[in-house]
Amino acid sequence: MQAVEHYIETFVPEHYDLFLDLSRETKTFSGKVTITGQAKSDRISLHQKRLGDCFC
Repeated sequence: MQAVEHYIETFVPEHYDLFLDLSRETKTFSGKVTITGQAKSDRISLHQKRLGDCFC
């Protein structure tokens, strides 16, 4: 099995910009996250299981 690197080993975050749009009527939310920082590697991998799924 291939070893999994921790995110902090390849990328050091410096700033988080988070926007959430909450709806009390429909009890749902959506949003956007922007993370800026310093890459410590030429390649950064993100875990994408269920990324973009709707949890409505």
